[in-house]
Amino acid sequence: MKTKQAFLASLALLIIPTAAMAIPPSSIGYAYAQIYQANTTVTLVNVTLDVESGSLLTAIKCVFPSDAGSTKVKVEITSNPGEFEKDFSFTADSTFFERESNGAGRFTSAWIPVNVGFNQGLLVQLNNTGLGTATINCWAAYTVGHELE
Repeated sequence: MKTKQAFLASLALLIIPTAAMAIPPSSIGYAYAQIYQANTTVTLVNVTLDVESGSLLTAIKCVFPSDAGSTKVKVEITSNPGEFEKDFSFTADSTFFERESNGAGRFTSAWIPVNVGFNQGLLVQLNNTGLGTATINCWAAYTVGHELE
């Protein structure tokens, strides 16, 4: 019986470190930018990776002031700038967002899931050209994954 237990214990010592190495280490990143001048573009995220990795822009959140009216902001996403570039954009419109009930009355988008993968770099910009002017605060959440083999 002790031989069987010793065998199982030694097997566990071999398997556990291997299983732990199979789980890719990753880090979570957050970015913030504010856009307030008319007809401008500001950078929300600019990440360049030294080594290719399985990374993901997970979500974006924007908060508009209570007097934003029908102000909008265009979110422009470029993943893997250069050879394998992919572009994607959407317009965040405050008229479709919930209004805070805490007295401030700001319009908030909550977290908008985007799930855009990247392995070399990521550029996210906010643009309000022709979309109205207000002080808009935006955040982005992304993960930088493990080295690709």
